[in-house]
Amino acid sequence: PLERHDKMTRFFSLSLLLAVLTMAADTAAAQPDDAAGPPLVYAPEEALQLPAPGNVFTAGEAVRVAVPASAAGTAAVAEFQDERGVPVFQANVVDGVAAPADAPGIGWYRVAFRDGDGAALGWTTAAVLEPFSVNPAIASPVAVDVALAWVAPDNAPARQNMARLAALTGAGWVRDRLRRRDVEPVPGEYVEDTKYDETARTQSELGQRVLQVFHDFPKWGRDADGAADLRLLHAFCRDMAKRFGDHVPAWEPWNEANARSFGGWPIAEMCAWQKAAWFGFKAGRPETTVCWMPIAGVDTPALVRGILENETWPYYDVYTIHSYDWCHDYDRLWAGARDAASGRPLWVTESDRGLSSPDGMPHGEVPLADAVLKAQFVAQEYAFALSAGAEKCFHFILGQYMEEHGGKRIQFGLLREDMTPRPGYAALANLGRRLAGTRCLGLWSPPEQPDTHVAAFRGGAPGTARDVVVVWAEKPLDWYGRGKFEAPWPLPETLGAPTACHDYLGRPIAPPDKARSAAVFLEFPLGAADTLTLSSPPVAERRAGEPCPVVLQPHFLGVEIRRTSEGWTDEHDPEVPLGQPVPMRVWVYNFGDTAAGGVLRAESLPDGCTLTPAEQSITIEPGGRVLAEFE
Repeated sequence: PLERHDKMTRFFSLSLLLAVLTMAADTAAAQPDDAAGPPLVYAPEEALQLPAPGNVFTAGEAVRVAVPASAAGTAAVAEFQDERGVPVFQANVVDGVAAPADAPGIGWYRVAFRDGDGAALGWTTAAVLEPFSVNPAIASPVAVDVALAWVAPDNAPARQNMARLAALTGAGWVRDRLRRRDVEPVPGEYVEDTKYDETARTQSELGQRVLQVFHDFPKWGRDADGAADLRLLHAFCRDMAKRFGDHVPAWEPWNEANARSFGGWPIAEMCAWQKAAWFGFKAGRPETTVCWMPIAGVDTPALVRGILENETWPYYDVYTIHSYDWCHDYDRLWAGARDAASGRPLWVTESDRGLSSPDGMPHGEVPLADAVLKAQFVAQEYAFALSAGAEKCFHFILGQYMEEHGGKRIQFGLLREDMTPRPGYAALANLGRRLAGTRCLGLWSPPEQPDTHVAAFRGGAPGTARDVVVVWAEKPLDWYGRGKFEAPWPLPETLGAPTACHDYLGRPIAPPDKARSAAVFLEFPLGAADTLTLSSPPVAERRAGEPCPVVLQPHFLGVEIRRTSEGWTDEHDPEVPLGQPVPMRVWVYNFGDTAAGGVLRAESLPDGCTLTPAEQSITIEPGGRVLAEFE
């Protein structure tokens, strides 16, 4: 799908779109949602037969949109509307397909079907994307959580379609999910070929690099007291790294273990798990990128302190985090994460803000105006994330995904239930093109304009290096107040004239006269952004250290695990009562190739606590473990 294109065809399509959009804005007002009828979805078998997967085309291709079966018998006309609901094209329906005579330009479209009398029958969506002149994958800071083996319909053709749609965004990395029980249903016996092998091959063949994560562990992998045997984790990670090889170059060994829904682990248990997994992955494939097991919520002072006191930083090549906060606060909220990263690259492997789907809205949809706000957020999310120190950002999530919170249906997903695009999909595809091969230079806040933001990037494919400047203005508000703010255009004349300008959906536009919620992407000759007073992306000083093959795993017996929350971040800690003896076990593992020996003793203890015995001498054979018991 990452194909070359004819420059003249592309130029004609883009010019035509500019003319049509200008004319539509002058002659029509945005239509209310009900004017288009209800949202329609293709049945699973229909979705596999569409002229293009998900109705996503590249400029220069013939655009053909099939009528969903529920409206196929009566649809006579298809009206292509922009993100405001303004009609920009119309096409007759012939043999169940709408094919505009003039190819729609780059952008996102709501395709509303009407019968012969003009009555609204309902709508689907489509997108036309700018073709790639080169494959931007891998080098791009733009990534996406696809969860291909988890969210896509459970058949190979549908997964292949979703993988193609992910590749069309230009995201260089994708994140997937693996269930251990599907791969290793009984101890030491692996299923030979699974959908996880298929999805890894598919995505790799499309030029994308896969970050894989698992977060289930069998009961047979735990001792009678509930402690996990980390030797079994090590073996699984070793075998998976070897099995998937280059198709899965990076792994996270768990997902949000601090959250009650994913285990509710104390931080010491998370650190021991991370260390054992690191040795396992490296034993199976030394070049594997081993990521930290990301925390749900914010990296709080207590959790960061646990990571650092356990000296965990040598056991991850990349520090990964998740973020569901508003993007204007990333820099402040990620201070702890940058400290824990210890100078390693920081990846945001889940990031979004969910939208509430109104009661009675079919298929988890939201009003068009809300879907547009999400698309605007996507551009701001990446610009803020990369300027706050992230090397890559993975939006959560490509496919349709819903959660229940507080009695509300919260919608995630850049694609609809049938994999047709929401406006946010086109926004991600625009980022994949504008930021391909770039690195963030930093953020600039224009004087006396605190809600106006300018992010600068530099780089590109060989021979196309340039500076990209992203401009937007938005107040720090929740969804209800977004999309209304505008501010004076902030860029100084010293930058010169841009060589290209695109809106947040990828359409070429003239530079605007004001900054608004919808980000604008301007390209300049290499070096032009040096005239801006940029705050460079913050990076913590690198901590030195080498992995030690001896790993300690503490486990308290007969105590409660106390859950506390800082904001919406869960913290779990064993609650040890004072004034009475409490049994404590420490499993000591040796993941090295030679025997190890030494003395185990406390480096520090809380006030009023003692450790009996004060120390124990231990010797551990390679691949073995020894139990040390204390009170």
